[in-house]
Amino acid sequence: MFRLYRSNTGSTTSAFQLVPQVDLPDGSATYSGGAINLGVTQVVDYTDADQLAEVIPSAGWIGPPDDDAALYPDGPLKGLIPLGQGVMAGFTGKRFCISEPFLPHAWPINYRITTEQDIVAIASTNGGVAALTAGHPYFITGTDPSAMSAIRVDLAQACVNKESVVDMGQYVMYAGPDGLCAVEGSQGKVLTEGLITAQQWRDATGDYRPEQIKAFRHENTYVAFHANGGFVYDPRGDENSLATLTLDNQDNQAVRGGYTNPRDGELYLIRDENIMHYQASNISRPATFKSKTFVAPKPTSMSWACVSANRWPVDISVIADGVTIAEYTINKQGNGTYVQGTTIPENINNAIIAEPIMRLPAALAIEWEIQVSGEDVNEICIAQSMEEIRTS
Repeated sequence: MFRLYRSNTGSTTSAFQLVPQVDLPDGSATYSGGAINLGVTQVVDYTDADQLAEVIPSAGWIGPPDDDAALYPDGPLKGLIPLGQGVMAGFTGKRFCISEPFLPHAWPINYRITTEQDIVAIASTNGGVAALTAGHPYFITGTDPSAMSAIRVDLAQACVNKESVVDMGQYVMYAGPDGLCAVEGSQGKVLTEGLITAQQWRDATGDYRPEQIKAFRHENTYVAFHANGGFVYDPRGDENSLATLTLDNQDNQAVRGGYTNPRDGELYLIRDENIMHYQASNISRPATFKSKTFVAPKPTSMSWACVSANRWPVDISVIADGVTIAEYTINKQGNGTYVQGTTIPENINNAIIAEPIMRLPAALAIEWEIQVSGEDVNEICIAQSMEEIRTS
């Protein structure tokens, strides 16, 4: 059944409105050569102007951006995501595009929003969409696709890698030039500020490699992989938020992709042609944690290191002003004592200790760091005296 619309002009504007009394039966109209043939010589319409029905809704509908370089020099639609209520969103260049609800073929040009810089990635989040660009991020929000508005987030952090963008529920996380960033509504911040330096973050051969990572959400943590390892950011961990990952030696396979299954909450990774569990809930796997740099107000000497763990052995390193002054391996024996193996300082024999508390070599430094590796570590600390350890 075809519907016929007629132009109707008022005092200030004109619009096509439905002619309710005219219905064209199926098969009476054909399309050929860019024109519609109604199959009849004339359509008689005596409908008064005030009796015309709805204004044609599709007058402003066009298709999504395509590969017509004259219209879309930045290429076809990218980053297609659902927004709920049947609305789809995507982007090309600086243009953020939205579809009509439940009509994925209709992308009205009036719904489009332009940003200052090219959009790198978009992600649906609580109350709207985070559009991450080559400059400032934007938060795009609204109750109807025809009335969406963009708020420029006051965070001078471009998105350096579209594969780093993860929807964490209430907010979106992504890799910026100075660290791991988050956008929540119209607010943004660098999450790793104070944990690592911008130089550590940007090191192309370091632990983080923001331009190379593929990131995923797992049990409310941000999990990122690159060719030689990766890292985990846990927003609940405060100063213990950041931990590095080491991939098992599985034919040197890099992580090509992944999916968090909402049915079981597990993250499944694609490595080469295989699909693997990232980490089953009941399996403990080795992990390495390196603390942020603790800066003392004046040169300070740390005398003791202590570790608490549920599984042994545990490897510990203490770094003072960028130099590793101690490197221990602690293992628990069946009689409740511990064996302390020492790599740094050199030429020190294994020692039997009653508690996992180790004496540190004499060193005076302003910047202190700790690194620990193990399967199930509770806490680690360094202190100036035994009394500090006992009361901590």
